[in-house]
Amino acid sequence: SAVTLAHLDVVKDSVDEMAKSLEGADSLVIATGFIPGNPLKMNQAAHEVDNVGTCKLVDAAKKAGVKKVVMVSSILTNGRNWGQEKSPGFVITNAFGNVLDEKIVAENYLRASGLNWTIIRPGGLKAKPPTGA
Repeated sequence: SAVTLAHLDVVKDSVDEMAKSLEGADSLVIATGFIPGNPLKMNQAAHEVDNVGTCKLVDAAKKAGVKKVVMVSSILTNGRNWGQEKSPGFVITNAFGNVLDEKIVAENYLRASGLNWTIIRPGGLKAKPPTGA
């Protein structure tokens, strides 16, 4: 099987437009994340991308008949559920637009979607090759 990359804009594209781009796909990897910019608009950006936009992408996957969805989220996305909302990692990460609170909404939406799903919560993603450390 082959991998096809498709450009989707989860903020600007409609569910129908995204579904059209996903037609024929067996699986989908969702690795959305807003890019922090204007500090006065980070909450809005995180909400639009990591919550609403990601939920739209889940709807598009359902509409397109995608069989498997893998979502790349964040390690502390459910930190509030296990008393970690005051931990430095949660506080610092969530300071960027309440992104963890927005991501948990999308995770829960995917769980309730009826799709076959896997959610990955990596501890950190880097642009450098692995060192084994």
